[in-house]
Amino acid sequence: HDLGIEIHPNANLRVLPNISAFVGSDSVGVMLASQLHRGDDIRLAIDIGTNGEIMLGNKDRILASSTAAGPAFEGIHIRHGMRASAGAIESVHIIDGKVRLGVIGGGVPVGICGSGIVDAISEMLKEHLIDETGRMAVPSFSLFKDGHKDIAITQKDVREIQVAKGAIQAGIEILKKELGIKTESISEILLAGAFGNYIKKESALRLGLIPSMGLERVRSIGNAAFVGSKMALCSKDAIRESIEIAGNTEQIELSGRPDFQEEFANAMLFPVVNSDIMVAKV
Repeated sequence: HDLGIEIHPNANLRVLPNISAFVGSDSVGVMLASQLHRGDDIRLAIDIGTNGEIMLGNKDRILASSTAAGPAFEGIHIRHGMRASAGAIESVHIIDGKVRLGVIGGGVPVGICGSGIVDAISEMLKEHLIDETGRMAVPSFSLFKDGHKDIAITQKDVREIQVAKGAIQAGIEILKKELGIKTESISEILLAGAFGNYIKKESALRLGLIPSMGLERVRSIGNAAFVGSKMALCSKDAIRESIEIAGNTEQIELSGRPDFQEEFANAMLFPVVNSDIMVAKV
């Protein structure tokens, strides 16, 4: 009642622990659901939202950090951006110079959501309509026209995505450095959150949002924070496990590191695209 939640008066309320002031209980939920803290294999989990929360490690050691990815992946600050709801463009393909769109709920698009923006920029990179610096070859790229309505990708949209993906990519590089590993040591990448569930793995790789590796080693795990919360609600063992996870996870602060700005500047670049082969420029 005090929290304004309409539930049974005898219902239990359990709150997952935070790792720190900057890495919250949603990260604990992701690790609980994915069992990132168990096993010998080093795995990377990314929960993409307004903050990109990154977790890297195995049973021996887990590092976590939060990056200010900004709301671009949720369609905010994008010219025709919107949430992933009916009428949003969620996927984009350019085939033989023609744009093919996937629209949530079908019908006429009214805007574009995060997965659609990432898809569009990925396809534009493939078609060399955007170079590795993010510069567009045209002032804007139209995805859909209908009378006075023109849903397009602009240069500002590309820059917004560059900043968001750059923050996440730089965070990953810092955690790899702290753990003393290279990408080859990561057995699997887990994409969590609503955005992570809908984004195409190929597009995430082409943008450099995630480290370059085989697609079979990249897996979407849906709303893992919610799944972890349900586990803790239904099991006392799970809530104890979540407390252990929070206590054993090392939070890595990015903003105070002298190497973060350099990593971020490098991460702003897109990988060089050579046909369908992606070669990291930096």
